[in-house]
Amino acid sequence: MSVFTGEFTSDTLRRNVVTRVIFPDSPYDLPQLNLVPKTMYLLHGYSGSSGDWLRFTRIEYFARLYNFTVVMADAGNSFYSNMAYGGDYLRFFGEELPREMNRRFRLPETTFICGQSMGGHGCVKVGLTYPQNYQAIGCLSGGVDMRGNLALNKAMRKDMLAIFGDPICVPPEDDCFFLAEKAVKEGTALPMILYCGTEDFLYEGNCRFHEHLTKIGYPHEYHTGPGAHLWSYWESVMPELMEKLCALSRCRMPGKPPREAMP
Repeated sequence: MSVFTGEFTSDTLRRNVVTRVIFPDSPYDLPQLNLVPKTMYLLHGYSGSSGDWLRFTRIEYFARLYNFTVVMADAGNSFYSNMAYGGDYLRFFGEELPREMNRRFRLPETTFICGQSMGGHGCVKVGLTYPQNYQAIGCLSGGVDMRGNLALNKAMRKDMLAIFGDPICVPPEDDCFFLAEKAVKEGTALPMILYCGTEDFLYEGNCRFHEHLTKIGYPHEYHTGPGAHLWSYWESVMPELMEKLCALSRCRMPGKPPREAMP
């Protein structure tokens, strides 16, 4: 496989951003399980970087098998928010990054957004805010319950002050529960696939989110099983997630909006 690593100057963030792109070409002795070209924006977790998935998992191997071009970019500890004291990361990931990546590379049109932990929160938020850019959302052990996150981890207080200001108050645009309900009301609800291990400290928050999605009639799948908040768990479920995204791309019919692919 080919991996591009570089950086470009972001007008939104007013700084250079490290970006990595996995291209699912070669080797010739690794047959692909799916031939439909697809793009996945893959968001990293808290205290991580765009290189995490490359260092800690076999994401290159999975990208080749399921024919995904995978785009990863650094987000710091922003929770993919438009920060009170910092960069507009929601706008960067939702607007500027897709625009710049499509300008520089010939990315497949069928596009998904996924992530783990903080990146799980981010992919839900970016996907629901910019549904026109994606066909579905894949969330792994996502920090989707932001109010619950604040109660769980007081060590993140400095970052939360930078994101939300003082006093810390989660606005609607950073509330996955609110955004999901808004998407259902407006008819823009992207299919969502969620995974979380039962030993994960975010498990209860994911269960609350699943219950909320079920209550409001949001189209989604929720998968649980043994696993903690670890790379070993995320690596183990990524092939299944990719298989499900491949199925969604096959379900898409000409003239039919992506969000109708999942009943």
